[in-house]
Amino acid sequence: MAAAEAYRRRRRRRPFKSVTLPLAVFHFLVQPPPDWAEGLPLDVMLCIFHRLDHVQIMMGADKVCQAWRRAAREEPELYRRIDLCGHGNLAYRGLADLDKMAAVAVRRSQGQCRAFWGECAGNKDRFLVFLSHQAPLLKSLTLISCNVISRRGFKEAIKLLPLLEELQISDCWKINNNRVLKAVAQACPRLKHLRYHDPYWIGTDYEFVDMEALEIAMMHELRSLQLFHNQLTNEGLSAILDGCPHLESLDIRSCHRIDLHDDAMRAKCARVKTKKLFTPNPHAECEDFEPASPIISKWRPRKYPKPWTNLNLDDYADYYDPCYGLDSLDEISLEVHDRMLCKRARRYLNMGWTRII
Repeated sequence: MAAAEAYRRRRRRRPFKSVTLPLAVFHFLVQPPPDWAEGLPLDVMLCIFHRLDHVQIMMGADKVCQAWRRAAREEPELYRRIDLCGHGNLAYRGLADLDKMAAVAVRRSQGQCRAFWGECAGNKDRFLVFLSHQAPLLKSLTLISCNVISRRGFKEAIKLLPLLEELQISDCWKINNNRVLKAVAQACPRLKHLRYHDPYWIGTDYEFVDMEALEIAMMHELRSLQLFHNQLTNEGLSAILDGCPHLESLDIRSCHRIDLHDDAMRAKCARVKTKKLFTPNPHAECEDFEPASPIISKWRPRKYPKPWTNLNLDDYADYYDPCYGLDSLDEISLEVHDRMLCKRARRYLNMGWTRII
């Protein structure tokens, strides 16, 4: 009984007594060491940020500490080139709101944005108009898989971008035909590089097949042109060559109406430095085509190449054609094919049939 009573006394809680300390005591407390990220100079932080794209900055880097967030929000230099390409899967899976990120990035640029590259980002008419108002000095615009932007919204925005020099429209099925390229030619007299990819083309009357080609012929300062899945004919291509005397690079693929055996057309194309004319492959519906890859650059083995970053006219001859490749597994040797197998599969292959039986 005595032991139980002593145990209960030990278990009994003592009343909490508050302690009052004077305010002067807190001035002598040792402060915790600052975080290493807080002490970095601004130029070092900007160097780190420049190695990231803007989705990585807004989803991770600006949440490291207050200093990094302040630099990410208050340095418009980081947003002179806004790159939101290569993250379309985040939007499809609902992991990121790329439209909101695009608006935030444009707002942070404080009117200094020179290039906007968006894939499934800024996919609204009102954003495109907002971009044209907030970035009047824009020189490069890339729209990939922006299927919500309409022709009317695009035309309204393009009229406010007279300094535009580079334009890429890929997989935007609402921005095609209906004199869209004519509006570009009239609003952007300085346009030098055009990439137009329309995989949703359908057959039309023969008298309208060269409409887009005639509109492109109005872009007299054009230096490089890439068309993919277009319906232009030899007459349309001839109009482009006549209307664009400064054209140095021509890349045309899957344009089934062009006759490459025409000697007159070959002679007219001879003045163009770099030519890539591919007829449709009867055994494949579509050649290898990367919407986010640059028009002209040395090929790099990465999944999402940056558009327009390595535009060097002196390296056209060294451009590696990504369309080249093996047509079938018959051309691959058995030794190479065996090395492609995973370790688990090779282990069972090495067992031999006699052991399996």
